[in-house]
Amino acid sequence: MSALFSDRHFKLQPIATVAMVIGFAILIGLGSWQLQRRAWKNDLLQTVSERMDKAPIPLASALGRAFEETPTSYPMRYVPVTITGRYDHANEAHLFGTLEGKPGYYIFTPFIPQHDLAKGPIYINRGFVPQKLKNAQARIAGQMTGEITVEGLFRYTEQRRGVAAWFTPVDQPEENIWYTRDPARFSAARTGQATNEPRWYIDSFGKENDGDVPEGGTTRVTFNNRHMEYALTWFGLAATLLGVWFAFSFRRKIPPAS
Repeated sequence: MSALFSDRHFKLQPIATVAMVIGFAILIGLGSWQLQRRAWKNDLLQTVSERMDKAPIPLASALGRAFEETPTSYPMRYVPVTITGRYDHANEAHLFGTLEGKPGYYIFTPFIPQHDLAKGPIYINRGFVPQKLKNAQARIAGQMTGEITVEGLFRYTEQRRGVAAWFTPVDQPEENIWYTRDPARFSAARTGQATNEPRWYIDSFGKENDGDVPEGGTTRVTFNNRHMEYALTWFGLAATLLGVWFAFSFRRKIPPAS
């Protein structure tokens, strides 16, 4: 190693050094931020897991707390809730998706509660049906009538951002085919009036279903948690930048003029 630098000497380059310090600080900051995000994500996963094991609470109690939340906190997500009322099957929405690799639709049905609990309709994701059972007429046995009690998970409207938004297909309201879990869009297509409410829905456990379809209890609790990978990438870039600066600062010695 000493022979490698025997004909070189270290000379500090002010401009390059300032640029390196700034870049190094930014990269280390990004890596540290990803470690903080990882800690937050791990805490979220543990919290959600604990919530899902608890007994359901009345939806009215959940809403009272949810409307006081900020859009970035959402501490009510995945809380088990219960509500009594009846389904409005005539206005169900069909969200395209898959279950165990098979294509089909998740049936989002407006629910009319015993008491007025929210500004907009309450949509319940009753569960998954194969493509051939998209239309309600093909699954009459599974269409619940009369007053029932539903148990499920309190969920917030799906937000498509960044690359995910670019690659999400365009909704087809005229065909009742949707690609984003957004009850406000379902309601607007049904009533013809744009609305920002509701910003939540319920994922049914499927306990109230009479027939085999829709298949409830299909909630997949998954969160992207690649923050350690991202942190190592930023730290690696910081180390690379430091190495480049170090190598750049070693200049070849200029031999004395003869």
